[in-house]
Amino acid sequence: MRIRCSGRVVLAAMVCLPLASLTLAGCHSDNSAPLTATQVQSADRLGQIRHASGGDWEKLSAEDRDFLLKMANGNEHTARMLIMTPSGGAAGKGPGGGPMGMPPGAGKPGTPAGQ
Repeated sequence: MRIRCSGRVVLAAMVCLPLASLTLAGCHSDNSAPLTATQVQSADRLGQIRHASGGDWEKLSAEDRDFLLKMANGNEHTARMLIMTPSGGAAGKGPGGGPMGMPPGAGKPGTPAGQ
């Protein structure tokens, strides 16, 4: 018994088999690689800037702003995001100001608002 294959089937197999083997083998990087000394120094300085400014862009010195802008490839919006603190402020509060998106408390349960 002879199996006939058209050129298109052979070509499709030649393209799909290597892609499938890469997918099944997995493409990954070694995430356990330690940070370089420069990366550690930058992370430490970022933490110091974040702590000293309290997340307020206006409290930064010109030198600190330049450092953040360099880290953010010149994008001021991204640089501002680098110093935002995840805790405090509106963190953990929904649009109504209450926890988890609930409206702020109106007093004792069962009483009309404003009393």
